[in-house]
Amino acid sequence: MMRANSVRQMRILFISVTLVVLSWLVCDWGTVGAAQVEGLYTAEVETTSKEESERNLALGKALRDVLVKVTGERDPQTYPGVVPAMSDPSKYVEQFGYRVETIETIVESEIEDPFEESVDKLTLWARFDSRAIDGLIREAGLPIWGKTRPSMIMWLALEDQSGRFLVGAEDSPTITEVLHYAAQARGLPFVVPLMDLVDLSAVSVSDVWAGFPDKILSASRRYRADAVLLARVHQFNSDQWEARWRLFLGDTLHDWVLSNEELDGLLAQGLNQAVDVVAAQFVQTAGGVGDELIEIVVNDIRTLGDYARTLNYLQALDGVSRVDVDGALGSRIRFSLTIRGGSPAFNQVIGFGRILVPMNGSDGSHYRLLP
Repeated sequence: MMRANSVRQMRILFISVTLVVLSWLVCDWGTVGAAQVEGLYTAEVETTSKEESERNLALGKALRDVLVKVTGERDPQTYPGVVPAMSDPSKYVEQFGYRVETIETIVESEIEDPFEESVDKLTLWARFDSRAIDGLIREAGLPIWGKTRPSMIMWLALEDQSGRFLVGAEDSPTITEVLHYAAQARGLPFVVPLMDLVDLSAVSVSDVWAGFPDKILSASRRYRADAVLLARVHQFNSDQWEARWRLFLGDTLHDWVLSNEELDGLLAQGLNQAVDVVAAQFVQTAGGVGDELIEIVVNDIRTLGDYARTLNYLQALDGVSRVDVDGALGSRIRFSLTIRGGSPAFNQVIGFGRILVPMNGSDGSHYRLLP
């Protein structure tokens, strides 16, 4: 009887699989779960004209920007073969175009009153061939950072002439714009707290200024962040800003102090250093690891929607080239995954999407599907 029940459950599973596959043919399930970063192979740079020489120069800069995002390296041009590629970028380009924006600027003059002037800003947009870029990365020996990346939240306490305050996502746009631009340039999912009533009731400016982790880490769970960055910024003197930075990443804590004449430069500098730490933990050397087969068991898969969400999530994980179903028993399904880097690589990215969590007391191969 037990064997007959098992056969019946397997038949139900395969019928379910067939139904899910058929449903994928007629509807878009979308990306589920992990923080998938899009646009890694596109870039925009300012240029002065559409002349061929200027276009080639702009495409070279765009190529460098793409390599920064894809590899996690701040200076990819220091690797062999990258500078020649930047000098001849056209063979890596899939598509490009231009955008013109009219900018109103204030012109200061010593002989007349300030006046407004319209200036056209020309921007080149380029999308690069991902296969060609990945080939360049392998040849140059650069690391590669997959699309599934940890998200970061930044709590910023700023002291100026008016006093100390916490920077929110909407109340300090000039500051948050600098932070978001720096994070986007590195391809890192990034958020600044809303600093609404929920945040203000959970975290005070003194908590961030002192660097106390308990309240801040607790408040960060609302944003489902994988890394928490604190910054305490003040004007050291009339021409110098200083900041103390603390990064909580997993079970590790990183501290550093930076100074800069410009606030914008200080914020970008500190955020970039935080991304350096994160990238160093998760990048892999291109071509340095092979594919391995690992098996996992996922519990609490009770509906077709649960199954689709789990399978979609596993297939979207970085380095996973194949996912097979090996068997099922009740609400548990056993999967076989072919993944570059094997278990260590899988363990690094499995928790980003808040889809699967390890079972208590398991050996690292049993997970539970979150609601």
